[in-house]
Amino acid sequence: MNFMSYSDMSQIQILAFGPKAIVINWPAIISKDINAHINKVNQCIHQQFEDLIIESVCTYSSITIYFNITIEPIVINEINEHLKNEKINLPDESKHINWNIPVCYDASFGLDIEGVAKVHSLSVNEVIKLHTEPLYYVYFLGFLPGFPYLGELNEKLYTPRLKTPRLHTPKGSVAIGDKQTGIYPSNSPGGWNIIGRSPINIFNQLESQPALFSQGDSLKFHAIDLKSYESLLKRIDKGDFSKEELMIQVKE
Repeated sequence: MNFMSYSDMSQIQILAFGPKAIVINWPAIISKDINAHINKVNQCIHQQFEDLIIESVCTYSSITIYFNITIEPIVINEINEHLKNEKINLPDESKHINWNIPVCYDASFGLDIEGVAKVHSLSVNEVIKLHTEPLYYVYFLGFLPGFPYLGELNEKLYTPRLKTPRLHTPKGSVAIGDKQTGIYPSNSPGGWNIIGRSPINIFNQLESQPALFSQGDSLKFHAIDLKSYESLLKRIDKGDFSKEELMIQVKE
């Protein structure tokens, strides 16, 4: 089976990025097909050059790969030939998970939810409904360790980032920035519009796999009230909660 999911190979560029790194660029658009192809290419390159790679960083439309050796032109040419000849036939060995993430949209957490509603001439309940309807796709993790960039947000909720970013955005904040939505995995400065908060720990550096989400996973939000939030938070703090409770299903 051929897992090439992006057909226009002429628009993919491979460039040197300093002496020990390369960057592979796809068209700069948000596309699940492109993102899935990025994931496959990343897997393939790791398989081909496993002992030489320090890490790779994926975005919506690129991969930057850092090596532990100086990259010779022959390496770039070899990767380019793989792409041109459509040799990315590697099956996706990762199991992508559908997550069901609870969010409390109470005004005490959703600091900007009334502002978002006002901008779009919606009620707060309509904002919550529109935000919880989609099954979001995890395009990549970035900005902060474990921060998921999710798509596709309903266009009725597209909201510009704050003109002045906050110095403190609480851990678990669920927010909207332009056409994107995501969850802050830790306390951080931030410029996105906060509309709620999840009690779920989505990043734990003490675990073997620190980030809860992986590129290619899916995620659906569901609304909970303040009492349910506090009850769930107590369970999490006591260690009486398993991430398996959040899984909707596993895609083979």
